[in-house]
Amino acid sequence: MPERTGVELPAGAFPAALSGWGGGATTPAMMLRPRDAPSLRAEVSRLNGGGAIARGLGRSYGDAAQLRDGLVIDMTALREFELDPEHGILTAQAGVSLAELLPALVPQGWIMPVLPGTQHVTVGGMLASDVHGKNHATAGSIGHHVRSVGLLTSGGEVLELEAGQPDGRLDATLGGMGLTGVILWARIALRRIDGPLLRVDTDRARSLDEVLSLLREAGGEHRVAWLDLLAGGPDVRGVVTRASHTDATAPGARADEPARASVPPWWPGGLPVAGVRAYNELRFRSSPARRRAELEPIGAHMFPLDRLAGWPRLYGRAGFVQYQFAVPAGQERVLELVPATLRRHRVPCFLAVLKDLGEGDAAPLSFPISGWTLALDLPRAAAGLAGALAEIDELIAGAGGRVYLTKDSRLAPELVEAMYPRLGEWREARAALDPAGRWRSDLDLRLGLSDGARDRRTPPHVMPVVPQRVLLIGGSSEIGLAIVQRLAADGPVRPLLLGRDPAALQAGVAELTRAGCIDGDWRELDAELTGAIEPTLGEAFARLGHVDVVVLAIGVLGAQAGLDADPTEAARVLGVNVVGGGALLIAALRRLREQQRGALVVLSSVAAERPRAGNAVYGAAKAALDSLAQGLSDSVGDSGARVIVVRPGFVSTKMTAGLAPAPLATTPEAVAEATVRALARGGSRTVWVPATLRPLFAVLRHLPRPVYRRLPL
Repeated sequence: MPERTGVELPAGAFPAALSGWGGGATTPAMMLRPRDAPSLRAEVSRLNGGGAIARGLGRSYGDAAQLRDGLVIDMTALREFELDPEHGILTAQAGVSLAELLPALVPQGWIMPVLPGTQHVTVGGMLASDVHGKNHATAGSIGHHVRSVGLLTSGGEVLELEAGQPDGRLDATLGGMGLTGVILWARIALRRIDGPLLRVDTDRARSLDEVLSLLREAGGEHRVAWLDLLAGGPDVRGVVTRASHTDATAPGARADEPARASVPPWWPGGLPVAGVRAYNELRFRSSPARRRAELEPIGAHMFPLDRLAGWPRLYGRAGFVQYQFAVPAGQERVLELVPATLRRHRVPCFLAVLKDLGEGDAAPLSFPISGWTLALDLPRAAAGLAGALAEIDELIAGAGGRVYLTKDSRLAPELVEAMYPRLGEWREARAALDPAGRWRSDLDLRLGLSDGARDRRTPPHVMPVVPQRVLLIGGSSEIGLAIVQRLAADGPVRPLLLGRDPAALQAGVAELTRAGCIDGDWRELDAELTGAIEPTLGEAFARLGHVDVVVLAIGVLGAQAGLDADPTEAARVLGVNVVGGGALLIAALRRLREQQRGALVVLSSVAAERPRAGNAVYGAAKAALDSLAQGLSDSVGDSGARVIVVRPGFVSTKMTAGLAPAPLATTPEAVAEATVRALARGGSRTVWVPATLRPLFAVLRHLPRPVYRRLPL
């Protein structure tokens, strides 16, 4: 039996999906991989004070499968199952996935009664989320079909919870987000089918009203609508499918859906809105206006995204937020207001899926309610995302709706009781099953789901992720500080500032704290003292634990006298910008390569592209640093580290006060916005601010010198 590791894993040691494809970061935790129930029971009796939570395949969209400073139990070793083919009863351990079950069940004429949108989900995960499928109106959620569950309590006892018992323990476990105990196994009543095919009706709809009308039509129990929210205009359009099981046959038809391609780990990410809009246009126009009784394999129809392995990488390093909500029948107006709110905040929606829901069930935290559910894939890098979703949260709660906890990563705790009015009932059942309060998750602590968690929850609207660790070298730089503040607008940031002026560094930390950064700190460093660079950077990386973004913002402008510049001043400009800056660049990038992650942002200048007579010393210094950064960027390979060179034009700051603004002058905030967009996209290596400088300098670079020197630059 594998031993409990007993070591703290650094952030990023888990699979990327464990932290949520929504862009969250993993948290330090202890990992336990049990091989059987008795071994797990023995380990649970030694739970540490931080609590524990179970996880499955590591594909959670939010923080339900994380627990900072606690024990994370990997259940995927518990994968045995057996079928009673006469009665259609499946007995399965919690770690077995749909992808493993379906090829075994369907050839024998049985299928899981509820199928979510992916086959990469475990039995334990399905029950803990009380998942629903496209057939909720007729089949309900998975909890309707559960006959009994084996539950491991924090005291090491294994309980068998049976359906129909009045104590409410099974109902609290279904949809209970893993907080009542560890689900070990379940008995589930299956559905009889005649083959691996579905008979599918398809309709193209040009308005939301038409989409809703088609979803209300009789026929086809598996009903879903793909919506295009990027088409422009106030209304939406979509494609509606309604599918039913059939006894038709086809050679090679499968109930699962193997991956046919994969997004590589080095994919730069950052889906362009224009590209997705063009894809949506093609998808809509290529879908039939009306087609009936087309045969499709179960896997291909039910799990379309599983065809592309690693598809969340398309969103880049910032990831995406999947936001799913339900509103009751009669509140269809909300389905119009949500896309309008996203448009107003300029948040693009790359994927939207609408389904109708039937009656809810007895589980107090089960998500479905009679009405509609809309799931949205939203890029986490979108500047207006936080504000848009906060506004939509209030809209949903006011309409009597709710956000899907399984996919949540940022809901405010004060809205939970309004969205889940039976939360008090669930708390009572949960407390009876875990009186010591040892089952915990970051979701629980953030939202205050259980009684004991309410005092430990995080403030509203603070995303429950490990903060981005940002090292700002040149801690008094207005552009550098603006970049850190812009990063903090998308999630928590923990900054460390390096610079030569302690008073300015303290003021910078205070400014960042007011902007929402947490645990800010500073260290003194003079770039001209190159011997101090290595030990100071080593201390800074050790202080942060790891660094996600290094911003190299040191530099002195010096007099703009060119040939007539004071020799001492010219030497200092070259020493700070080239010698000190270059040494810092090399040392920082070496450490990012060693930790195999992180981005180095180098603040260069358009002056580096072609220095002019009036700023020859400064331009040459920036050209040297720029060239070094570009060359080193090519040397890190696929180590996980990357370099972004930012070339702004004239920036109105204290450093340039008194100088006449050049054409296309910009601001620190504009530079910060462009830099953060480049960080989110993942592939950009050189950023021009404003962007029009790129084609302009493509021309200026090749002008003959006699012409160039006469330009008013």
